[in-house]
Amino acid sequence: MVLDLPAMTGSLLGGIGLFLLGMWLMTDGLKHAAGDALHDILQTGTSTPLRGLAAGFAVTAMVQSSTAITVATIGFVNAGLLNLVQAIWVIFGANIGATMTGWLAAVIGLKLKIELFAMPLIGIGMLLRLTGSDRPRGAWGVALTGFGCFFAGIAALQQAFGTIAGLVDPEMLPSQGWLGRLIFAGLGVALTALTQSSSATSAITVTAAMTGTLPLEAAAAVVIGANFGTTSTALMAAIGATPNARRSAAAHVLFNLITAIATYLLLPWLLATIRLVTTEPALATALFHTLFNILGVVLLAPAVPQLAAFLRSRFRSAEEDLAKPRHLDPTVAVVPALALDGLRLELQRLGSMALEIARGEVTGSQRQRRSQAAAGLANAIMEFVLRLQRSDLSEHVVRVLPGVLRAAQHYQAIAAADPEPADHPGAAGRDFEEAWRAALRAADTTRPEFDLAAAMQAGDSCEAAYQRLKAGLLEATGPDLSAARLDRLLTAAAARRDLVERAVKAARRMAPLLGAPQPAAAAPAPETAGEDPAASSIS
Repeated sequence: MVLDLPAMTGSLLGGIGLFLLGMWLMTDGLKHAAGDALHDILQTGTSTPLRGLAAGFAVTAMVQSSTAITVATIGFVNAGLLNLVQAIWVIFGANIGATMTGWLAAVIGLKLKIELFAMPLIGIGMLLRLTGSDRPRGAWGVALTGFGCFFAGIAALQQAFGTIAGLVDPEMLPSQGWLGRLIFAGLGVALTALTQSSSATSAITVTAAMTGTLPLEAAAAVVIGANFGTTSTALMAAIGATPNARRSAAAHVLFNLITAIATYLLLPWLLATIRLVTTEPALATALFHTLFNILGVVLLAPAVPQLAAFLRSRFRSAEEDLAKPRHLDPTVAVVPALALDGLRLELQRLGSMALEIARGEVTGSQRQRRSQAAAGLANAIMEFVLRLQRSDLSEHVVRVLPGVLRAAQHYQAIAAADPEPADHPGAAGRDFEEAWRAALRAADTTRPEFDLAAAMQAGDSCEAAYQRLKAGLLEATGPDLSAARLDRLLTAAAARRDLVERAVKAARRMAPLLGAPQPAAAAPAPETAGEDPAASSIS
């Protein structure tokens, strides 16, 4: 046989190019055509592990790209629409769904004459695209064009691999033994890293097995490598993402790594089992791809809670550490006196975070993350108090705990507030600015010189400065002060006054924990722990 190397190389590269183009068009078209449905499935169809597994499988089978679905899942976790456990089950399902591309290549390539419908699909798809570019049928047209290119690519690859198969003796390939399989697994990793699609590598491998270019052992090893190689995209998507998104990417890596290792070790026995079902290389390769992903789910499903717990202990952000109580645990709850000490320390931590935010010492995205950390710590404090209230407690502890709840609520509200910055004019504006900052400083219970009476006096001074500023602004209404600016200045001043009021009242609620006597005139009115912390009457 005369070897026409340029023609063979061109046919191989062209087939791969058509194939990858088809994969890209299919995925892009299907994502746009069924985008809302995919969004709904991922967001609402993951309430149980089995539904999450089915959702991952379904959406991956629909768009023919586990990479796209894994990246989308990480995005959902990043946005808080999925939790870590839900994401893990979606990733499990996506890995199984990715095997459908191999089945498509195997069944179509064996049963149908591809050339008869590849070109018509491209023609029909482009007609739909050109006549409906801004309509749903345009997206379906792109998907149909992608299917046509996909099938045309398979036909070109069959021809190229058929030529190669006539020149290469499969027995000469190093597919036997552990080292040979490892070489082909590395080839699978490399192909997937280049194509950014394990589905594409799987379908190319199925086509090579179909033409006899690759023996089953080598094809299986390539598929194992491809399955692990697809994790590279998820890792890139997790760069700069939230800790939960990075944990989701790590779950994807661990699933594929553990599955790859287990399958590699069990490879001879798995292939022997598959040969009992079919001896057709293409079908056997596709079946192997599906089987070993199902095996991975079976192996890891019982350990999902432990896997999630392990991942939660990794990739922790500073805000997550801030949100985690440092002085509250079940051992402290056994001794009420120790529990009160722990609550005092945690409330002081929470108060420091809240006042830091109120003073504007953190800004932008850091401010938002710090506010979320404060909310998490406040909720942890309140949950601890509610558990503690179910115990047998002394009268003193029973009397103090409602105040602890109210203090936590006040600090949480301070951390969540986002008053609009305003440059208050005149001497009254400067006086108010100094007064509210002095009051926040005086209400900081972590200061060694903290004094409740002084904090309350600073709060009164801030209130008086606010009333002077308000009166001055109302009198100044005129050409130099529009109604819109007046409203903005008054709103900003009132928001700062409310921060001071909450800070002082939180400090007053903490007085029994600090051992500071409350002034008789300031004794709080009776209240229930369940009152709305955002109510206009703050106590």
